[in-house]
Amino acid sequence: MTSRGIPLALLLAGSVLARPAPARATAGFAETHSEVAYNRFAALHWIHPGDGCDAGSYCFQVHRADNKYAGLKDLYASLQKINRPADGALIIGETCADGKWFVYDLGAEAFVTPPGTEGEARAAWISRGKPVPPFWDAKEGGPGLHETWESRIENWGFPLFLMSPLLVLLGVPVSVGFAWRFYREYRRTRRAGFAALAALLLMPAVLLLVFVARVFVPVLARR
Repeated sequence: MTSRGIPLALLLAGSVLARPAPARATAGFAETHSEVAYNRFAALHWIHPGDGCDAGSYCFQVHRADNKYAGLKDLYASLQKINRPADGALIIGETCADGKWFVYDLGAEAFVTPPGTEGEARAAWISRGKPVPPFWDAKEGGPGLHETWESRIENWGFPLFLMSPLLVLLGVPVSVGFAWRFYREYRRTRRAGFAALAALLLMPAVLLLVFVARVFVPVLARR
């Protein structure tokens, strides 16, 4: 407790929330990376925005559908645009570093047309009996461009992990306060349910004390 009765945890929380926002930064919480299901051959790593693109802060990176850490042969460039998923293994896209267009066969893992002009890529696409497709743009997104649930869970879990010390500082005093309240109700009513709730709410504080004792007591003893 501070001299004016304000809990230290609340002061720490306020200082974190009131920190200046970084200007035009993509580090930490300002980065957004998502995994997007594409088709049976591939999935997309969508950076919007963040670090890791060949140029700029928005791009798609194509990888195998069954392994997000495995790329496709020769398809290393990050993309500004890619066609929306359709039947078949062909994709058409634009690289974000130099704006070149290509057609690539995901099944054969080979370029149908190497990176070149947009006209060449579109001609090769149309010559295979395919209409000009609608595209996803890494900066704008588009219909059907949805993050997978696995990716959503990972993206929510990471900031919660980073904020876990703050959550503990806020949660432990609250749980102790409610535990004391239920203990007083137990003493007044002698109902076992209140005692059980009080014991359950005291568990976080007890675990924290055990952790602190195991970490810091041996360190202090060696001094």
